[in-house]
Amino acid sequence: MKNSIAVKVLHIFITVLLMAIGEYIFSTNDSLKLSFSNYVSTYLLVFIVLFVAFCSRYKTIAVILSSLIVLGTGVNVVFNQYFGRYLMPYDIAMFFTEIEDTTKGLLSGIQIFIKPLLWYLVLYFYTLYIIFKVPAQSNTKLGILNTVLSILFTIAFFIPVINHKKFEVSLHYSVVRNSIGVYTHYLGDLFKNNKTQAKDYPAYSVSKNDSAVNIIFIMGESANFEHMSLYGYERDTTPYLKSLAEQHAQQFKYFSGVSRGFSTRIGVPLTLNVIQEPDNTKQLLSLKTNLFHLAKQNKYSTYYLSNQKSGVLASLVNATDIDEFHDVNSKIIPQDTLTDLRLIKFLENMSKQNDFSKPFFVVLHQRNNHFAYADNYPESYDIYKTGKSEKEKLVDTYDNSMRFQDDFIKSLIQTTEKITNKPTLIVYTSDHSELFGFDGLWGHGAPILQTAGVPIFMYALNGAEKLFQSPVLANECVLGNYQLGKFVASSIGWDIHNPNEVKDYFVNITLPYDDANGYKKFDHDLTNKTFCKKQ
Repeated sequence: MKNSIAVKVLHIFITVLLMAIGEYIFSTNDSLKLSFSNYVSTYLLVFIVLFVAFCSRYKTIAVILSSLIVLGTGVNVVFNQYFGRYLMPYDIAMFFTEIEDTTKGLLSGIQIFIKPLLWYLVLYFYTLYIIFKVPAQSNTKLGILNTVLSILFTIAFFIPVINHKKFEVSLHYSVVRNSIGVYTHYLGDLFKNNKTQAKDYPAYSVSKNDSAVNIIFIMGESANFEHMSLYGYERDTTPYLKSLAEQHAQQFKYFSGVSRGFSTRIGVPLTLNVIQEPDNTKQLLSLKTNLFHLAKQNKYSTYYLSNQKSGVLASLVNATDIDEFHDVNSKIIPQDTLTDLRLIKFLENMSKQNDFSKPFFVVLHQRNNHFAYADNYPESYDIYKTGKSEKEKLVDTYDNSMRFQDDFIKSLIQTTEKITNKPTLIVYTSDHSELFGFDGLWGHGAPILQTAGVPIFMYALNGAEKLFQSPVLANECVLGNYQLGKFVASSIGWDIHNPNEVKDYFVNITLPYDDANGYKKFDHDLTNKTFCKKQ
């Protein structure tokens, strides 16, 4: 019996080792590879799960868990090799509804993913060999115990589904963990009674133009334009931005903006993936109007630098379209400060290591203005402190963070002037706004227009201001993040043509594949009337 256990342990160890090796060598972006400790902890758990399953009294349990973990991970890796992103439950549903077209497409591109396909198929059949041919544990009590443990592990996989947690791919998790999550959530969705079918829209198209300027796209956090003196706020929270508007009007444009979401996990991906329709899942997951993808198609160097976790990009970005991908967990992000100034330092450091004479597209994802506001700026910016109540103090600290934000922009512009002499646009928007007592509401998440009211501004260097003549920048004071995305795409060489475009604004409560009806529509004229009076 001891020998049979030892043999089985050896085979399972080989299986898990090859799974870990497979994930490592087939990762599409080196900067997204897990740390060694994460690999060890993840695959140690995989080893335990497979061991108890393969030593249970019922081979059916072992086959089910082997299929979920080994074959399921292989399918996800193959999908990533082909599409550049990981599976979402929507993708599985689409496979079964469009199985003929999907199969033809995969077969035509099999040379792209043939290596991981063979790797995981061989590995899966190897697990079947272990289950049916390698001697099983003969001790009845241990066999029963392993059976119970296998069932408990299976139930544990479904706990997030049972708790109604939305599935999100996490770039900080291993492929095997993301794979278990996507399959269990798909199975859970099958039993929902309130499923809604997303509308099938005519596809977008893109056409080449002659623009190709550098872009530094700042994705702000919880920024409310009504707390910026640039827009008329009584406190002088943005003196530098205000001076740009007054003294450099030809180089500086600003708008009252409308975000694409009421929260970060919605607003960021729907801004960087340029879509207007709130339930256009197919266009979103195609990544064809993703700004990183468009930049890479025009031979830009691409960078994502974040002072937050990168989970908000989830499965809505192709990792191969980003040359440098670093978030707050990256060990090479400057550690001498926890404020957003570390992003500027990192950008300056990168300019010394990379050829910035070539076109570059950089996204800087900020943390500033995020609650708790005082945690994200230096003590020297503790300027406003007149509040007596706790809520008044919140306003003070938020306005302090906005003052720090103003100096962040100043520092970024000065740094940009040092690292390039090419036409460059610095573009700013935010994922969503922040409320301070409007209709009794605080924070964000409330699905009302004011939660979507964000600042949008852009500063042109080295002749890039000629792009301000773009018809996308309508002669109005309000600009949606969707229109901003179209402008950025046009500035890096691609005009986006949307056959479904309307003038109104859509702001999502959920991502399109979570809930086809999870959004709010705001009338164009009423939005302009509400926001323009603020300027």
